[in-house]
Amino acid sequence: MKRRIHFIIALFSFYLLSFPAVFGQKEDIKQDILNYVNSVVDKKVGRGECWDLLSHALNETGAKWFPTEDFGRIINYPEKQLQAGDMIRLINITYDWGGKTSRHYAIVYEVIDKNHLRIADQNVAGVRKVKIRDYHLDEIVKGEITFYRPYK
Repeated sequence: MKRRIHFIIALFSFYLLSFPAVFGQKEDIKQDILNYVNSVVDKKVGRGECWDLLSHALNETGAKWFPTEDFGRIINYPEKQLQAGDMIRLINITYDWGGKTSRHYAIVYEVIDKNHLRIADQNVAGVRKVKIRDYHLDEIVKGEITFYRPYK
């Protein structure tokens, strides 16, 4: 009987360690995302649309996602801290300097502080190549911004 219990415990432990997503734990793939971004800087990804960068990064890293708007777990910012590799969706954004964005997608490349990010994106000002640039969240005065954390 003891052997059977030990066997069941060992089998269950192996199951838990082998399949972390079973109990809501999802594999962090931020380094895979960043490695992909680094491999495509100054290159056109897909058709050069901003969305193409996210879809290719997610596909290349084996992330679980559902096109076109589900890029991973939603991050409740600013309660939860952002991290490199998170995905960004911007809808109808107005900036304090007068700029506007109807719909745009990007990847967090580096978190400088709570309101200052370095992002990777493409199709900005007609440039259809991946660039890394500064992005200031505190310049947003109106619109919807959603952050996602991809996982496997």
